[in-house]
Amino acid sequence: MTPALRLSAALFAVALVVSPIASGQAAAPAAPTVTPAPNCEKPGDPPALDATNLGKAAAAQRQTKWTTGMRAYLDCIKAFVAEQQAAAGPHIRASNAGIEEFNKAMKTYNDYVELLQQ
Repeated sequence: MTPALRLSAALFAVALVVSPIASGQAAAPAAPTVTPAPNCEKPGDPPALDATNLGKAAAAQRQTKWTTGMRAYLDCIKAFVAEQQAAAGPHIRASNAGIEEFNKAMKTYNDYVELLQQ
């Protein structure tokens, strides 16, 4: 390789590296993704069943407390899921529209290629 050709290749490589920076098109750093999680308080394990007559009232009270806590937890989870699905809706619709546009463009392309082959 001649010195002039090496210099041209080196200048070309530098231009490739510098051109996005010079034009202000430097790649933006990727935004961190935050995965939301439900902020619901679990009621813990179900209470043990007490078979003695003396403990029946206390056991019933623990079961009622746990059942109430579990219902609140399940309602909280349902609300979280509904919120996340509502937030995802516009993105899903946009994605589906993009897929539909791609499929239309691909059909146009395939029809044209088929026409050229006739």
